[in-house]
Amino acid sequence: MKLVAVVLVFLLSAGQLFSQTIEDVMESYWSGASRARSEATESGYFYCSQYLYDVEYNSYDDTFEGTLKTVFNLDGTDYISKWTVSGSVNTTDFSVTIRPLYMLREDELPGGLYWIGDNVYLQLYNDADHEGYFLMSGQSSSMEYSDETFELGTY
Repeated sequence: MKLVAVVLVFLLSAGQLFSQTIEDVMESYWSGASRARSEATESGYFYCSQYLYDVEYNSYDDTFEGTLKTVFNLDGTDYISKWTVSGSVNTTDFSVTIRPLYMLREDELPGGLYWIGDNVYLQLYNDADHEGYFLMSGQSSSMEYSDETFELGTY
């Protein structure tokens, strides 16, 4: 009986996800944040704002290109990295992969810090707190620990 309930919940969630087309969802403006461990900060983490926009989705092969902007604030100064990215969506399990293609902008970071162009692996799902909006949550390829996150939302 539990298995039937779980399958039913999954099917209903999948149906709700596609009340908008995957193209409409992916071509939304996405904003969020990432958190990565660091020994260089008092908190033990680097926090960055993340933005995915200007997405053009190809529904033929479920791929996309867009711009991924990262803003890192250190001591009141914003440092910006901007990449053209490509990606893919697995419409069976709603997993999303984002890959850096080329750097558009890269502010020089202080203190020997440097930007990393990582692949990002996310799970796409409905925003339970905001009907009609979506979230993507996961990690970049350099994140090793469960408390390191990369999240984007359309709300």
